Amino acid sequence: MNENVLIHLIWAPALVGLLVLLIGNRVRGLREGMVLLATFANLYLAARLFGRDMAWSLPWSWYGFEFLLRLYHFGGFILLAAAGFGAVIALYCSAFMFRHRQANVFYAFLLFSLSLTNGVALS
Repeated sequence: MNENVLIHLIWAPALVGLLVLLIGNRVRGLREGMVLLATFANLYLAARLFGRDMAWSLPWSWYGFEFLLRLYHFGGFILLAAAGFGAVIALYCSAFMFRHRQANVFYAFLLFSLSLTNGVALS
């Protein structure tokens, strides 16, 4: 697997969260489907990356600073556990919050927190 998947684990859930927030209550089944798809795709990628050792870096400035995402064994375990908890929470809440008017806000914040958790586990 390519090292670019590390940055995709951070921005993809946030992008889907933004889309869910913008969809609102227009199409109810679509927001739950998008949340479930995003969380289970995140779980799949975290499971595929578990046990690997990889890094992704981007030069930040002239003095040798760089933006570095590093996956190692403990970080991979934390990433997998957070992805598993996120998928279980999304699965439970998709059935429980189907009729709520503000469920899209909850789903968006769930995906934002999953994105930030991925970033912390990979930093």
